[in-house]
Amino acid sequence: MKLVIGNTYKRTDIHEAYGGSRYSGISPLKNGTRVFIFSSHSGESHGYQDGWEGQYYFYTGAGQTGDQDIESKKHNGHLLNHQENCSR
Repeated sequence: MKLVIGNTYKRTDIHEAYGGSRYSGISPLKNGTRVFIFSSHSGESHGYQDGWEGQYYFYTGAGQTGDQDIESKKHNGHLLNHQENCSR
């Protein structure tokens, strides 16, 4: 499956083709080459404030309250360290 910018895809189709967590907003692939992030406007009702500001996309991360756990090998840690992890 080739992803094209601007196209809309079903999350189930993406996971069928690439793997990753079907339920988390941060979905690292098992082969370590990519990390998908998922966001929607409905996240605002749960305390997430994701979105574009100019050329940057601001993403709340996993966890709605308190400090974000970035040392974890799951979710936030994968997103923070994706470039290092993908170059291995």
